[in-house]
Amino acid sequence: MIRGVYNTSFSFPAFTPEAGKSYLVSIKIIESAIRIGTTYWARGNIYRDADGPGSITGISEYFFRFDNPLFEGLVVPYTDYFTDDIYDVDRGKNICELVYPEDTWDLPTVAQFEELAAHTNKEIYRDLNNNWDVEFTSDDAVQGWPFYRDELLEFVPVGYRSIFEGPILQFFPSSASYASTKGYWRTKTPTMFAVINYTTVPSLIVTPAPGLSGIYTSVRCVRKN
Repeated sequence: MIRGVYNTSFSFPAFTPEAGKSYLVSIKIIESAIRIGTTYWARGNIYRDADGPGSITGISEYFFRFDNPLFEGLVVPYTDYFTDDIYDVDRGKNICELVYPEDTWDLPTVAQFEELAAHTNKEIYRDLNNNWDVEFTSDDAVQGWPFYRDELLEFVPVGYRSIFEGPILQFFPSSASYASTKGYWRTKTPTMFAVINYTTVPSLIVTPAPGLSGIYTSVRCVRKN
């Protein structure tokens, strides 16, 4: 989704334009992150668009979801699941490092997910159709609508796939089995995942755990220091 940038001014270094010359202005707008503890998290998961818009450095294929449609129990597109090849996609860079502008984001470490799990201002929200997500509230003032859906850091569990075009496992949208839905997110350690669980025990909502090699899961990025 393309978003407008309203009532925002940009400053440029002083220069004297010369008659007969044209000038190209490049403005890199970095996706707003939400701080939880010491980590700045991307608001949405990554998805892949092989026909993404061009940039100065080439074709950008990896983007963040603006308004995660998966919460509504829709069919989850294949483009939102990733497997072991995300750790070295191109020129030794992982999938998050390739989000434009490059080298702004990174895959989260296990320790960063543990910090997220320890955050006390979080809750599970379930709607009337038995779809749910986990919502984290930052200690900072966070920009919301109309630039973003809201001021929360949201993780929407969408199970996993064992093969690229296979069925989604442990995902029960709009179902009485909603509590059996789980979310899996990659960490910077290939053998470790962060698991999102439906539970009344706050300390068990986010649980880092070993995962099966080769499965397809969600990816969330964090801002590099």
